[in-house]
Amino acid sequence: MKQKEFEFSRTKKKLLEYQQNGRKSVCWKLRKEQVDYIEQSMGREVIPYLYEVKTKYFVIPPKEALLKRIQIEKKRGKDRIVVKLSGHQRSLLDDYGIRYHVVKYLIILN
Repeated sequence: MKQKEFEFSRTKKKLLEYQQNGRKSVCWKLRKEQVDYIEQSMGREVIPYLYEVKTKYFVIPPKEALLKRIQIEKKRGKDRIVVKLSGHQRSLLDDYGIRYHVVKYLIILN
């Protein structure tokens, strides 16, 4: 438990330091526990920023630009790609059953 408390305090100090230096936002790779801590304890807004999309099982005729990009990356031999996704694109991936998850979060400091 002490290790988690230490990580949370270190995260809090780092975010306060960035805020004092004038940064408005920070893009970090976080775990779910860290996201909850920043939102609840510090009162900061945390937004999913970058997503990792799996291309391994993709065999659908592409209609949208995102689906075309996934198809091209699959042909190149990549299993995953990292992209920014809008709400429409996330719902499109859900409709086709393509797996994705958040890689980095944007933390709003102001």
